[in-house]
Amino acid sequence: MIELHQRPDVILINIPGAAISTQNYYYAETGVYLYLMTQIVRPDYAVVCMPYTDLNFDTFRVIHNEMQSKFGCGLDFIHFSNVMLHAEQTRLTEKKQTLYRPAQEIIQQTKTLRKNNLPVYCALVDEERELLYQKLIKSISSEAV
Repeated sequence: MIELHQRPDVILINIPGAAISTQNYYYAETGVYLYLMTQIVRPDYAVVCMPYTDLNFDTFRVIHNEMQSKFGCGLDFIHFSNVMLHAEQTRLTEKKQTLYRPAQEIIQQTKTLRKNNLPVYCALVDEERELLYQKLIKSISSEAV
């Protein structure tokens, strides 16, 4: 494992595809790449990019627990994209179809979710991206002590 042999301070990895299936008809690799990578590198933190959805604490907990059980890492931080899965069109065409939400709407939703203690950000804009970076740095720094 890289973290044991080379002992780097930080490893950033972008893993394509979905971590878990969100719909029964669109699987998006359902975590194959993520599973393989978590066998090579054990993550300390996971910043997950997910399409915009109606997220609440219970849904967050379910996704966190499923990722923890499958991959050994939960959801430490979420970047909410302004992309939404167009479920009906995806089902009809059997190909991923998306819609785009206004960034301001997503930013407002992330602020509301953070007030409810969910670690959700919208890294599409500088202010939100900086908040995400600062929270990540704070988490990593407190872990190192």
